[in-house]
Amino acid sequence: MGPLVIAALRQYDSELAAGALVVAWIEIHQEDLLADWHLAVTGKKPFPIRGLDNEKN
Repeated sequence: MGPLVIAALRQYDSELAAGALVVAWIEIHQEDLLADWHLAVTGKKPFPIRGLDNEKN
């Protein structure tokens, strides 16, 4: 494999990993997301939900 193919595969692999993290975050915060959705559709301000970068804090 050439360097461009290897670089493309690494990029693709990192995008898959990032996507998996987002899916895991959604699963962890499913109840919070649903509660915020109900607030938002009734015109109320949703509560903040910790992002992936703040999970360990």
